Amino acid sequence: MGYQNTFGHRQKIIFASLNGPTLGPYTLAFVAVVVSRGGIVKPTEIGYLNTFETSMGSELAKFDRLWIHGLFSPIAAKTSFVNPSSTAITAVNSPTFTVNRGFTGDAVSAYIDTNYNPSTSAVKYTQNSASAFVYSRTSDQSPRSDFGSVGLTPLSLIQMYIRANSDVIIGDINANGSTFGVNSNGTGFYSLVRTGSNSSSIYKNGLLLSSGTKASVLPPYNLYLFCINVAGTGADFGNRQISVSGTSDGTVNQANFYHYIQVLGTSIGWAI
Repeated sequence: MGYQNTFGHRQKIIFASLNGPTLGPYTLAFVAVVVSRGGIVKPTEIGYLNTFETSMGSELAKFDRLWIHGLFSPIAAKTSFVNPSSTAITAVNSPTFTVNRGFTGDAVSAYIDTNYNPSTSAVKYTQNSASAFVYSRTSDQSPRSDFGSVGLTPLSLIQMYIRANSDVIIGDINANGSTFGVNSNGTGFYSLVRTGSNSSSIYKNGLLLSSGTKASVLPPYNLYLFCINVAGTGADFGNRQISVSGTSDGTVNQANFYHYIQVLGTSIGWAI
């Protein structure tokens, strides 16, 4: 299995079935879209992604977006593994891309517009069943946002401050107020999960960190990474390195999801 770029703009993917596994539909679709956009997916990455797809199984049907930023090609890093034909993310003011690691903010003005609006782009992600997540490779404390979207009237929050104000994590999803927890190290896999109109949680590495009871409200603005999108304007710019991000419904098994993400990250090299 593998890929081939021909001269000019003609590109095609060559998959050899000899001595190799059958590729799953998510992996096949992802590679095809990345190549059509001018990027590449290395043969080893294809194998790792296919193993991830097989491990996740039917759980992948619960996702709207799953960006694996820690790949070789920046085009692949901007293309969602689930629903790859959706609009690619937009890197604004040059967040740093590092091969096999992901994107890094500058704490000044660089951010990623995911081009994903929880009110208009979402299918699996709903007001009362939703999740948003990131994999952070940066441990330091910072009073800055890692991702978010905020509507002001009425107040509606998706926000993640992985390690704000010493050892405090702030995380909200489709909420009208803030939920706090304790977090002494900023690395790892963080998920915000909503399972009801007044039930939300923060998970780290597949384990529950904190729970909240704030009422649910969907924000009407695109989700940003490395800052929070306040009514269309970025604020609280951060500088973490992020290898994975995305959204799903609220029923994904967090322990299993973390485990398979960790296996994928270990294979590629960005796992902490």
